[in-house]
Amino acid sequence: MNYFASIAVLLAQAQPPADSLAGGSGWAGAGLLGLVLGWLLLKHLPEKDRQLSTLSTEKDAQLEVQRKEFTETLKTITETFRQESQLQREACREESALVARTAVESTQALVGSVKSAVEAAQTAAESAKKAAEMTAELVSKRRAS
Repeated sequence: MNYFASIAVLLAQAQPPADSLAGGSGWAGAGLLGLVLGWLLLKHLPEKDRQLSTLSTEKDAQLEVQRKEFTETLKTITETFRQESQLQREACREESALVARTAVESTQALVGSVKSAVEAAQTAAESAKKAAEMTAELVSKRRAS
């Protein structure tokens, strides 16, 4: 005998005798089992379905309220960040303008000091030229005398 045939024989021997609660007349017999199955089929399961439907409806309503609250909170956060970014942009523009003004003023001051240095150098060059001319005149007068 093969393995599966042995298992089939053992399972057949392990079967309990006919169902005594149902009176041996099938699953919907006139006994206690039929009454319990009828109650399950006609009363308990429809009530359970209604209960699950009600629970599902209530949960859907709760989720809708949570979704609306989340959406409102998200809109508030978005608006706050938009306002903050606008303030940051304005602050950056003001700071950039200040830096630009400072750079222009510093450049103008530098140009002014360079002009002064050039004028001083020109004045020194003219003075040196006059001094050289005077020295040349003195040298030529001394040679002549």
